[in-house]
Amino acid sequence: RDCGGPTAALAIFDGIERRFGQDHHPAVRAHYVHSLVEKGRVQEAQNPAAGLALYDDIIRRFDAETAPAIREQIIHALYQKAAIAGEKSDYPTARALYEEIDRRSCADTAPEVREAVARAYREEYTLFRDKKERPAANPVCESIRQQWRAQAHEDPLSSRALAYLDEWFDAKDYPDTQSDTVAALYHRLAVVFWIKGIMHLVEKNNDETLAAFAVLDRRFGKITHPRITDRTVDALFRKARILRQQGDFEAALAIYDDIEQRAGRPITGSGEYRDGLIGRTNHVIARVLLEKGRVLEQQGKTEAAIVLYDQIGQRFGYPHAWVPQDAVAEALKTRAAAKARLAGD
Repeated sequence: RDCGGPTAALAIFDGIERRFGQDHHPAVRAHYVHSLVEKGRVQEAQNPAAGLALYDDIIRRFDAETAPAIREQIIHALYQKAAIAGEKSDYPTARALYEEIDRRSCADTAPEVREAVARAYREEYTLFRDKKERPAANPVCESIRQQWRAQAHEDPLSSRALAYLDEWFDAKDYPDTQSDTVAALYHRLAVVFWIKGIMHLVEKNNDETLAAFAVLDRRFGKITHPRITDRTVDALFRKARILRQQGDFEAALAIYDDIEQRAGRPITGSGEYRDGLIGRTNHVIARVLLEKGRVLEQQGKTEAAIVLYDQIGQRFGYPHAWVPQDAVAEALKTRAAAKARLAGD
């Protein structure tokens, strides 16, 4: 969708439809419905009417499904319809769709559904705040609070999350959590600062980028839930890259050391979930070693860099589950180039 253009993306989605449209395995079916929503997003960018028609079809076909992952996609389809209505300044329709989301989700405790609802509320808040068509900011925020308050008796951290919601942009350090529900709220907050940093990065405003990523790390750096660490670690890698471009190699190396230390935190859970976390952690460590090697090369320490590239091969370069072979291949290629430069010297 991002690189091959909408025509290529739609062709892929059509292929998914042909191969998996009649597959009733729960996991496959959830991914299939997700692909339909993504197809709608591509279509609406070209033809809003086509996107609306697909969202209506998704809701009609899967409205009776009980799987949380599919209920999540129904919420996504509804708030995409609301967004289209908002773009047309059809605020009554947008409001009705958000009220439909409320109606469907008020008693739903599935984490993925609650996250989708939280995102919908944020979209509603933004729409009516910017358009000034309805004094909806406070009612919408109150609706979010009610959603999360309903679960506070099950998870004490939810009550803390409510307090943070009241102080959306307050300078607080958020406490650690392994709750998917609380992490879903934290994730929505963390994304705000991550996007802010990316926007400044696109504008080549390095100072503002570093400042935004610093706020992101200060507020969310202590949280070990993978939904959050994906954002904070990505921000740290980008911060280190900026520092390298500025010639501050020691500061960049310090950041890579910090990332490696965080990746070494104990991994909890079991089964495929734990294996997935191990895979993500291995990928982070391999990437850290690769980037540290590149910094050392920039400092003229090619032999020390080769040692790090060798470590990637030694730790991850053998047939084993959850090993980041793309990073291993990149390390081997970079090592070969470094050896060639040494030989040339």
